[in-house]
Amino acid sequence: MKFNRWLHSERSITITTVVGCPNMCPYCPQDIVKSVYLSRGGSPSLDLNDYYGYLQKIPTGVKVIFGGFGEPWCHPKCTEMVLAAHSAGHKIDVYTSLVGMKIEDVYILKAIPFESSFTVHLPDDNGQTKIRLDQNYLEVLRAIGAAGIRHLHFDLRQDGPAPVSLPPAVAQAIGSLPVGISRCHTWGGLVGDVTPKILKSWLPLRGCPRFYRNVLLPNGDVALCCWDMGMQHIIGNLKDSDYESLFQSNEFKRIKSGFCRRDPDILCSRCDSPMRQILGLSIPPAYRPVVRFLYERVRKLKVF
Repeated sequence: MKFNRWLHSERSITITTVVGCPNMCPYCPQDIVKSVYLSRGGSPSLDLNDYYGYLQKIPTGVKVIFGGFGEPWCHPKCTEMVLAAHSAGHKIDVYTSLVGMKIEDVYILKAIPFESSFTVHLPDDNGQTKIRLDQNYLEVLRAIGAAGIRHLHFDLRQDGPAPVSLPPAVAQAIGSLPVGISRCHTWGGLVGDVTPKILKSWLPLRGCPRFYRNVLLPNGDVALCCWDMGMQHIIGNLKDSDYESLFQSNEFKRIKSGFCRRDPDILCSRCDSPMRQILGLSIPPAYRPVVRFLYERVRKLKVF
């Protein structure tokens, strides 16, 4: 089966500056991340010299995202890394809880034209997203909100049916700026239960954008995507090879073949992302609400 090239038109690599996140939110499998990564060897923190070596191998047409399998600003040189990627000509996006960020970082970051998203994950009053509300955090949060950062998004995670809301101190810090709510997922079954709908689907599988939106770990390993927090699919290592060779590796070819065959041994068979891409992101924006409405109606009929 041929893949839909439109789905694979944009490539990105997400930089994991540190493996592990101090927030330890219950919906995020950080214990598994740390355990699996440390068993593979390598420092949990990205060496700055290694980073510059990786950056030289990443084509400038590939977007560089800071996020990955840990909080990026837990690395003291994260802002320097962002500046280096921007200076090298890469488009930049960020996903952060702001933990570890300082006021001086905000003043530097506001000059960078982020390409599509500077997303800030916010704490909630239900304890689902656990961020310590100390003075430094609230000062940085206020500064971020006032800095005029391009494509700034505030995000609350909803884990389960219970509604979530902002703690009063956080609501006061961001003022009238809008906040989105996104639902948690299972990270391919690592957290909670998952129904492998992709295996039951009658829809043709043409690929997933995340095949080319990979995650770089401090030791140079490259995981398939941000859903692969168990590091089931390591498609190569940027210390040992160049960027394009990642997509010629035996592991990457196995994933693509398994995806089309709906192989239960690949992560994609336990992931809701491919289904969502087919029914949402792979459809022009103007039609997405209608398709989502129809999808929910079909789900109630238990067609798949």
